Amino acid sequence: MNASVKSIGRMADLEHWAKYNGWNIVRVESDEEGAVVLFDRGGSYKGLAHRYGTAAYFWVSSGFTWGHYDMTWDGAQEDFRERCNRHFPV
Repeated sequence: MNASVKSIGRMADLEHWAKYNGWNIVRVESDEEGAVVLFDRGGSYKGLAHRYGTAAYFWVSSGFTWGHYDMTWDGAQEDFRERCNRHFPV
């Protein structure tokens, strides 16, 4: 039961900081160390089609790092998968 509460708290913290950044999380993958998110910023200086991005999030520091911004939907999905493969090797 504690694991579920811990997990919910972690995801709530991640969601809080995403909202703080003005991001809407579209996809997330996570493990015990952190998460990778694909987010929608709602806009970009490059135009509406480039409003997506990806970032890593680490539970221990409660923060996002290594963000990639101003991506298209297809580019962000590809980057998300590559990040997941690096962060969560099988």
